[in-house]
Amino acid sequence: MRGVWSGVDDKIASGQTQRVVFNLHDWRGDLAALQKQFDGWPIAGLKELVAVTRSGAIIQILRRD
Repeated sequence: MRGVWSGVDDKIASGQTQRVVFNLHDWRGDLAALQKQFDGWPIAGLKELVAVTRSGAIIQILRRD
């Protein structure tokens, strides 16, 4: 979970993007805990975070317009 957050933080901090989509196909973590991580430790400049789950569902983790 911290690895996902850190990866997103690196992309935002380097100015690469403001919106991130990541694939959770091989990830074994808890989606509720991931949501809590991003809610509890917001990343400045992150406008949208979307994930593709193991089943192929697309879920919105965060959206700030």
